[in-house]
Amino acid sequence: MSFVDAIKSVFRNYANFRGIATRPEFWYFTLLSGAIGMISQYIPKSNDSVTSIVLTLQVVWSLGTLVPTLAVTARRFHDAGLSAKWLLLWIVPGITIFASVITSVVALAQMLQDGNIQQAVMAIVVASIPAILLFLAVAVFQIVITTLPSKSAEAGNKHAV
Repeated sequence: MSFVDAIKSVFRNYANFRGIATRPEFWYFTLLSGAIGMISQYIPKSNDSVTSIVLTLQVVWSLGTLVPTLAVTARRFHDAGLSAKWLLLWIVPGITIFASVITSVVALAQMLQDGNIQQAVMAIVVASIPAILLFLAVAVFQIVITTLPSKSAEAGNKHAV
């Protein structure tokens, strides 16, 4: 599958969470999204109007590709022989990040009242460690799954038809 065919396939199956997506389809779309994100970061922002246009385009691209990104990832999980429900693992680091932010804010407020700025910074760092580790663990898990070879129907993949 060529780069252009892969991108067309992703957008043709915009919200299709059933079926499979090959490795080239998933990774070419990931490459395109990453390239657009990196390029948009390096556009010279000479004034406020250019900055606001670039930020608007970044938000539009991110929101516009949220559903196809989730769909192609779900189909890629199916191609590897797993359920797309494994994507729900992303909820765990999300909850942990939320809890660490709340913990950090409470600790920061209390320690700043006491005048312990160094201790407040340490509390924020310590509260962030579990969230960062969980985020990395889920990210590594997803990378491993999306790099697995296709699993055929004969090999027991119920999603491959």
